[in-house]
Amino acid sequence: MGAIREADLWVGKTLFVPIIVRVCQATRQSQYAVARALWLTAGLWILYHAEGWLDRVLTALLCLLLMFSAGLRADLPRLSLLGFRVLWWVLLIIDLLAWIEGKREHFPLSDILILFAEYAATITTIPPRDTRKRRFEAGEAAGR
Repeated sequence: MGAIREADLWVGKTLFVPIIVRVCQATRQSQYAVARALWLTAGLWILYHAEGWLDRVLTALLCLLLMFSAGLRADLPRLSLLGFRVLWWVLLIIDLLAWIEGKREHFPLSDILILFAEYAATITTIPPRDTRKRRFEAGEAAGR
């Protein structure tokens, strides 16, 4: 389990966290609000591609729950478990293989969005934007 934890930590720090931090800084949202928005987007993607009526009803209920959760408690910290992220990695690999083989019609974007949401929940603090660089660039532009 130690190797899985180290791989999860490395993947999160190198692939997901820098993108999430930039999104949070650009939108001025917390990492928890971004995580909930990503979960809602994944739910809507799944709803759009659902095939049966039961799938659509259950996914629509999930989307409503996610929407109310994002609206009522967007910045409330949430927990992201290693086992849950590993499960989504396995599901992503299975879905990607099925998509490559042609057994699945749509790209598994929902799995990627859920992984982004789960890694966003692991971030403890978002560093402030580098305003010195922007001030320097603004000063150069004004001096021209």
